[in-house]
Amino acid sequence: MDRLVEIFKLIRPRFYNKLTWLLVSSGIVFLSPSIIIIILNHFIEKEFHFSIIGSSDTLIGFSLIILGIAYNVGFYLIENKNNSSLESDRRIFNRLNEILSEQDINSFLDALIANELISHDTNDSISNFIDKCNLTENKFSKSKLEGAKNKVIEKLEYLMDFVLAEFFSHPNLTVTDMNVMRPELNIDRGGSPTEENNKKHIKLKADLRERAFSFEKAYQVYRNQARKYLQE
Repeated sequence: MDRLVEIFKLIRPRFYNKLTWLLVSSGIVFLSPSIIIIILNHFIEKEFHFSIIGSSDTLIGFSLIILGIAYNVGFYLIENKNNSSLESDRRIFNRLNEILSEQDINSFLDALIANELISHDTNDSISNFIDKCNLTENKFSKSKLEGAKNKVIEKLEYLMDFVLAEFFSHPNLTVTDMNVMRPELNIDRGGSPTEENNKKHIKLKADLRERAFSFEKAYQVYRNQARKYLQE
């Protein structure tokens, strides 16, 4: 359906009404031939026993008129459906964006990658965002936009699985509503300064960055698809 609408958009500015009027006008011509054609046909029939007005002219005329009207009505219905779907998709995007905006995402990733921490409020917002994205009522009509949203959820869940397994509260933090990544392995957070702990911490940090950047990339694709389809 999306492809059909795009094709119609290409032909509409130049041919939409013109094509309708051409078909209808042609049909009317077939239904009501001019006086000259009628007189000429009468003369030819009388002299040569041959008619230049075919018996199928009425059928052709009606067919052209019906085709023109059907084209006009069909395009009108398709366009209205597309406009309705577009408005619905905009509402869905705004609803999800209120839960977790692009600025929220950037702040979340900055804290996660640079400081290896996440707030409880951010954790709750992400959980709410994932839950709302999975609701049927928040499914985009645009297949590419819906696919991009699903990829975001896939990558975000992959990242949050890591956060759930490797992030914990820490008594030395001045802010108590934060979880940090394996503080016992991080010398900056009171962890034992052993080579084994350092290796484990480096490995965890690499895993965290890979998951975070993978999610960030998927989110940027989602935002680009939203800009492409929702600003038409």
